[in-house]
Amino acid sequence: MAEKASRLVDCGESNEGLSVLRAACSITMSVVGIGMLVLPLIAARCGIVTGTCLFIIAAVLTYMGGLILSKSLSMNPNTPATVIPSFEALGFVAFGRPVGLYFALVVHVMLNGICAGLLVLQASISLSLTHVLTWRLWIVIWIAVGIPLSWVKEMKNVGLLAAAGVTSSISLLVIVIVACVQRLVSEGPPGGYVFTTNEPWVIIGSLSTYIFPFVHAMTCPTIMSSMNQPVKYPIALSIATVLLVVLYGSVMILGYLAFGNNLLNYDTIADDIAPTTGRLPVIGWILNIVIIVVVATHYVVLLSPTARVLDNVVSVVVEKWAVSPRLSRFLVLAARSGLVILQGLVGIAFLSVNKLVTFLGALCAVQISIIIPLISYIRLRSLNGSPVGPLQLVMSSFTIIVSLFVVVVAIFMTARQL
Repeated sequence: MAEKASRLVDCGESNEGLSVLRAACSITMSVVGIGMLVLPLIAARCGIVTGTCLFIIAAVLTYMGGLILSKSLSMNPNTPATVIPSFEALGFVAFGRPVGLYFALVVHVMLNGICAGLLVLQASISLSLTHVLTWRLWIVIWIAVGIPLSWVKEMKNVGLLAAAGVTSSISLLVIVIVACVQRLVSEGPPGGYVFTTNEPWVIIGSLSTYIFPFVHAMTCPTIMSSMNQPVKYPIALSIATVLLVVLYGSVMILGYLAFGNNLLNYDTIADDIAPTTGRLPVIGWILNIVIIVVVATHYVVLLSPTARVLDNVVSVVVEKWAVSPRLSRFLVLAARSGLVILQGLVGIAFLSVNKLVTFLGALCAVQISIIIPLISYIRLRSLNGSPVGPLQLVMSSFTIIVSLFVVVVAIFMTARQL
């Protein structure tokens, strides 16, 4: 999931840096999260055959985008022997400070959007376990819980949470697959499967949603910088992509085969396994408990990068206005608390993990995985004195235009559903 592995999930990083296999592990676990919970639902919406095709297209597009991004990060015209360490630095090197700030903004919107989705998911689980209050009230409660969690500043503490997040993500993946198999064995296939759809807007919107779980490009700068041999990042990415296709594909296909079109009545497959009404099965209890751990650990890790940016902003204000240490501490905590409240308000506005994933897939994931790598690569090739050829330029321009079209359509579809 997004940036949780950007520096914290290393799957056994050594002092000498990441090997290819450890880098592949980091890439894989950095994106396993809430995105996989909506995959069966999207397959139900657009049909299992169409959904599988879109799933493969998303995997290929993000893989190619990751390869292009890794090349771009190695093309710093000022220091050719070093890897560009972040999206902000990439934008700064390629286009200047304003674009660097925009690249950073896209990443932080993505991170905080995922945090909002985690609050919505946590509220849904709370409603499933207790059967009291409402979804929105539970979001408010989890905002109150999230505020003190946002005050965790020490990176060693965040790192411990990230390690727990890796374990819980693996557990979540296994439990969802087990629940699907159990449903198929105990109740049999539900039948009435939809294989395709003739609605083009649904297909376009679904593509952006499928891109979201493959947004490993977010962690590319840090993982690549941490490798023993950054030049071997493409090998690690290839291994990770195969693993993700197998894992995500299993969840998507088994989930749809087990629960069928009934998924369309729920926000995620977790809501079908553990509904908010009626008696919970044992697998539902286990799933809910694991999701609580996943959300709690992932939330702090994903919140941390933006919180640190706010800390830097506050420090500039404190230095400029000569604020007392006590007031400085208060401003830091207030800024972090305000960030959590903003995330909660976004969650209340969407009130759907599925809609948030579709929106973030369109607004941020497509840019991070496809558009930003392409425009950066073209620009850096030019700065290094070897501009791309006419055919490459035409193909890249076409891909960027199509990607922007997908962004607009998916955002429009999400806005209509709010």
